[in-house]
Amino acid sequence: MNATLQPIVSRHARARMQQRGITGSAVEYLLEFGREHHDHHGAVVLMLDRTATARISRGRTMRGGELDAMRGLYAIVANGCVRTVGHRTRRLRRG
Repeated sequence: MNATLQPIVSRHARARMQQRGITGSAVEYLLEFGREHHDHHGAVVLMLDRTATARISRGRTMRGGELDAMRGLYAIVANGCVRTVGHRTRRLRRG
């Protein structure tokens, strides 16, 4: 993702970011490095898992604690807009 372009984030997603303590830069990392999974309803689930955070650590100068805090973030993206964000607490159901 280009750093000069701001992602389109819905009002709902902005509220969830504030409630859950997720920064805008974390969402940008999520959009750039997150692993994609399709939900089979027209949206894409982007997640920062172990391999995604390893890609971030290779390319960026970031402390390990910051990366550990970002691991488990997810975003639901539909029609080019971030619909919601959160911290994953359970395994992703694929089916």
